Amino acid sequence: MIAWGRISVPSPIRHPSSTIQPIPMRTFEPISALGEIKDIGSIDRILNFAQSEDWLIRQRLAEALGNLPSAKSISALKYLEKDGNSQVSEAATFSLDRLSKTEG
Repeated sequence: MIAWGRISVPSPIRHPSSTIQPIPMRTFEPISALGEIKDIGSIDRILNFAQSEDWLIRQRLAEALGNLPSAKSISALKYLEKDGNSQVSEAATFSLDRLSKTEG
């Protein structure tokens, strides 16, 4: 406890034997990173996430595919445009638009 006058608050210092839990990496972070670095070779691996139950993963996939011009990306984005989640379908539409501008 640290005391300031009459106010006492718990000390932020932990006992040395306490275990520190690692912060888990979210699945969408590597997907986003692969899109940002434009790793075309990763397309086959990240397409596995098109069926994810997590809409945020599907949204990040759609965003990443917008940076990876290929026939597989376009096909997957057309599929994701029909997604029941508006965030996913809008991201797919935006990415398809981005890819069409880079082709022309």
